[in-house]
Amino acid sequence: MESHSEEMRINISPTTYQCLKDIPGFEFEARPKECLPAEFPQDTEGTCYFLNRYLHPSLPEGRCVEDHVAAGMAAVSGQ
Repeated sequence: MESHSEEMRINISPTTYQCLKDIPGFEFEARPKECLPAEFPQDTEGTCYFLNRYLHPSLPEGRCVEDHVAAGMAAVSGQ
């Protein structure tokens, strides 16, 4: 998967997308199936995605990405 991604982009598998898609704050961009490597199983449902950004819902958009990620991690760990 990584060898068929683009520089400085985070490639998300269909399975990972299913786990994250309903969590507020994640923004994804679908990748066309023709972008997948030839050896990618053709019977796999869904498509891959790029993770474009994450903004924690409780923080304003202008805050740095580190603050958003820290807020998200704190929420998951119950802090």
